[in-house]
Amino acid sequence: MSTSENLLEIDEGLYSRQLYVLGYEAMQKMATAAVLVSGMKGLGVEIAKNIILAGVKSVTVHDQHDAQWSDLSSQELLSSYVVSTIDSPPPLNIAISLQFCLSEEDVGQNRAVVSQHRLKELNRYVRVAAYTQELSECFLSAFQMALASSLTPSSTKVQLSLQVVVLTNSPLEEQLRISDFCHANNICFVLADTKGLAGQLFCDFGEHFVVYDASEAEPVSAVIQHITQGNPGVLTVACENEQGQGHQFENGDWVTFKEVEGMTELNTLEPRQIHVAGQYSLEIGDTSSFSPYKSGGIVTQVKMPQQHSFDSLRVSMRSPKIKTPDAGKMSRYHTLHMAFWALHLFQSKMKRLPRPRNQADAEEMVKLAWTVTTVPEPLAEDLVRTFAYGCTGDLNPIAAFFGAVAAQEVLKATSGKFTPLNQWLYFDAYECLPEENHGVLLTEEDCTPRGNRYDGQLAIFGADFQEQLGKQKYFVVGAGAIGCELLKNLAMIGLAACEGGNITVTDMDKIEYSNLNRQFLFRPQDVSVSLAEMMKWKSEVAAAAIKLMNPNVNVTAEQNQVPPIMELKTASTGFPGDFPFQHDQTQALRKSVIAYAFQPYAMAQGIIFSKQQEKSIVGGPFAG
Repeated sequence: MSTSENLLEIDEGLYSRQLYVLGYEAMQKMATAAVLVSGMKGLGVEIAKNIILAGVKSVTVHDQHDAQWSDLSSQELLSSYVVSTIDSPPPLNIAISLQFCLSEEDVGQNRAVVSQHRLKELNRYVRVAAYTQELSECFLSAFQMALASSLTPSSTKVQLSLQVVVLTNSPLEEQLRISDFCHANNICFVLADTKGLAGQLFCDFGEHFVVYDASEAEPVSAVIQHITQGNPGVLTVACENEQGQGHQFENGDWVTFKEVEGMTELNTLEPRQIHVAGQYSLEIGDTSSFSPYKSGGIVTQVKMPQQHSFDSLRVSMRSPKIKTPDAGKMSRYHTLHMAFWALHLFQSKMKRLPRPRNQADAEEMVKLAWTVTTVPEPLAEDLVRTFAYGCTGDLNPIAAFFGAVAAQEVLKATSGKFTPLNQWLYFDAYECLPEENHGVLLTEEDCTPRGNRYDGQLAIFGADFQEQLGKQKYFVVGAGAIGCELLKNLAMIGLAACEGGNITVTDMDKIEYSNLNRQFLFRPQDVSVSLAEMMKWKSEVAAAAIKLMNPNVNVTAEQNQVPPIMELKTASTGFPGDFPFQHDQTQALRKSVIAYAFQPYAMAQGIIFSKQQEKSIVGGPFAG
């Protein structure tokens, strides 16, 4: 896709895995989408990174502020920079380095500018620009017009209003102003924010957003046994399995018919909606005028476009629709909703965030939370205090989680594929905090900033935790898509960054072109283009990449095959090859944020299996 005429051509070699999930049509829609991501701290960079890897048309990163030392523990993409514009795509043979760390030279420079250069290296098909001024309505209007004018005649047939605005690290006044503009101008709006061990996500895709494919499930079908003449006609499905489970249709599904004998009118009908009458029966509408049913036929579900209507942020804040599979946690999430709202009021009043572990600031947050409570659920004051104690913190693991979920919502907005979030999502990991009944009590002094790259973590876990984190020995199996994310997160939090600590990563695979779409530690020059060139080991390139993110991390790359899990030696005898565990960890470490592993499927134990077929955890100081 080197010219505008080829804009909708999809690189099947690069996007092969993604095409399997999304399909060609959804990818073509994404290829016309322009996305604006505001706030280039850890969360914003995670969102931008994921969107760029997915392959939208362009991404504009925005931030008016300069990089600070506290950004280093959550922002992995700040380095030297070059500014480009939407109208000037990067060259295909760009020289790329792997300096994914914030250097001393970057501190004091604009976050968007220093992030833009590293982000554009992730995908040569995506144009990445930096913007450092205020997000005015004039700029957003021009942004919308620039997208329309940049589309070719063939691409405009797909859809013109395929742009998304994402806000992170934004004050409430700006959130409401931008949200109102987007809602009025049919621009999809995503709000994401993380504070310490908690985060929030909000989506507003307008009042008439259409989902063309609500799920990735294959359409349901069933063999027809009988159909009655009547209004409604009742269709009975044949029982084709020993369990006698019946059909898998749901109320409101749309279906078509084929190979029906006798009542042949059904074979030529447009999709019609059904009602589930029983385990084996469906009401299929008026069949009274059709010919009598004789035999045969198949009924098949049809995926129909679904229209969704969203409230604006201004409306939804006072009456939030919060998504959760656990109804028992709804009261907790309503409290977090009020806590985030109260935090905006606190910042407006005090011109700062609450100080780590400061009791007076926490009590002020509780008072402010009561002033904005608009839901019947009671306010959990202790949860608001816990939120206030650590909301100065900025954690890469939490940013990685919300960055992934927010990016997925952006892809839903740009592709029309899969049902979007309706409308709020809250998550917290406060169980990771040390437990006072185990003798670990954090104080304001413990969490005071030290002026180093880990201040965002010190604000939550204290200095002793960070020191112990740096002495850990971990073994990571696999440096693929999951492994790259894990290694990045481990490096950013400072795991094994002190004397005595070490991360050993092993992977027997070498880097291939299709890996570049989802394994962001690798670059085009890591892929061999001829038989004469040596392919590079994933483990070696990944280890070098995280070493550049955090030069203090001690990491060793191997290409050894890991034996079956049952044959691995236990923690008491060490790993094969004399790779010992440490056992002098405190309860604070055991309940640390690492227990969330920064990926939902791999807890940070002595051994982390990042390969999808091997998600088991073996031994280590966190076992049990």
